[in-house]
Amino acid sequence: YWFVLLSALWVFCALVNGLYDLRVLAEFRATARALFWTFVFVTFVYLAIFFALTDPGLQPILPRGIVLYHGVITVALIAVWRGVYLQLAPRAFRRRALVVGAGRAGQASITLIREHLASHYDLVGFVDDDANKHGQTIQNLGVLGGHTDVVRLCREHRINQIIWAVTQDVSDDLFRALLDTQELGIEILPMQLLYEDITGRVPIEFIGDGWYVALPLGHAATG
Repeated sequence: YWFVLLSALWVFCALVNGLYDLRVLAEFRATARALFWTFVFVTFVYLAIFFALTDPGLQPILPRGIVLYHGVITVALIAVWRGVYLQLAPRAFRRRALVVGAGRAGQASITLIREHLASHYDLVGFVDDDANKHGQTIQNLGVLGGHTDVVRLCREHRINQIIWAVTQDVSDDLFRALLDTQELGIEILPMQLLYEDITGRVPIEFIGDGWYVALPLGHAATG
């Protein structure tokens, strides 16, 4: 039962140290730091419990070596898995994404992805209903069209994720176009959720009048 208790303690300390955060997952150095501090926290908590049991008759029931063995094995296994994942992720798990909305929210999404998840994304371009932006290049990505082009672009570029970055004035036609892409099995990710996953903060400045787009739209069934 000590293995189970230590595993639960490890998961708790890992969460506290951000081991499972998206931005940590994407960088091996960040993973190494989180692993180190998780190991330190687990050891400290275990030793605190051990020495808190001042009754000499109780201390012998607490195994002394298991925390070290458990910690070393866990660190080694997670480090190996994260290393393999980071090698395979750019090829096996890379997302081809189209950003809907070329305004401040869409540009902030591009900046976040390039800073923290560059190896996980292949960014294709923007879609925006502002005709003045069509054909422009924003952050080295083209504005490829409006809502009438979304389904076509998804098929042509083999898009598997749409980043929804429209924070106000969402037209019915645009919303229906996004629902059509959902029927193709494409994931729709509101930029507010992407922002929160990466930074751990809610992007109040990007919620705007269309606050409801921060809710997950769900995924179409893909079998």
